[in-house]
Amino acid sequence: MEEQAPRVVPPGWYPDPKMAGTQRYWDGEVWTDNVAPFAPLPAQALNAASTNQLVTGLVVAASVGGGILSQQSVSVMSGSGIVWTGVAICVAASFVTWVVKTIPGWARVICVLVAIGAIITGFSVEQQLDERRQEIGNILNQP
Repeated sequence: MEEQAPRVVPPGWYPDPKMAGTQRYWDGEVWTDNVAPFAPLPAQALNAASTNQLVTGLVVAASVGGGILSQQSVSVMSGSGIVWTGVAICVAASFVTWVVKTIPGWARVICVLVAIGAIITGFSVEQQLDERRQEIGNILNQP
């Protein structure tokens, strides 16, 4: 039969089994006389983490939504307003990721890449609309 090594509990604060709501310091060998109130994770810290996740989700969703708007088809009659609205949403979401320091880096990267794509799309749409307007102008100016 194999002999088991004794279980070693590292030094630290642990719930005191004799006094509810307190913790006692274990020095690695014996319990010390050091007792402190048990301090669970404050609700504020939990709320802050939840709020940060919510803000991150909303910013990424706004960026993706703006990216989708920037990809909408347009016509000479309707113009490119919807595309530029999408671009503006993407840029605003990207800006928020740089201002709110608690937003994770992965969200910042997603928002910036979507904003860059939306800007490129916006200028491409404007160029295509200008070409169509010129074609229409040429057709209307023919004798």
